[in-house]
Amino acid sequence: MVHLYGAKCSCHSKPSLIVQSRKGGQVSQNCVVTGIPRKITLEQLPEWKCENCGYICEKGQDHYSSYTYKCHQCNMTVKVADLVPFWSEYFEEYGFDAKREY
Repeated sequence: MVHLYGAKCSCHSKPSLIVQSRKGGQVSQNCVVTGIPRKITLEQLPEWKCENCGYICEKGQDHYSSYTYKCHQCNMTVKVADLVPFWSEYFEEYGFDAKREY
């Protein structure tokens, strides 16, 4: 697992930790102080370098709308959710509910 950070949260102005919010590959960005999750956009994902070759990967989505990084050098795609921890490993509450806006 790696720590990836999204946009700064509005409550504490600190970069938010990207975590797997639900099984199946969905991710959210959570305030590192309160744990409150927010949606993350493709543009808010940080740059990711391929672990095999160091090439800067392209951000995208798979057919399930899960965010991915694709290395065009290695022709390898990885889900962002497979890189980051599950939300409950760092936060006691606030699993992200897709029906609810935070």
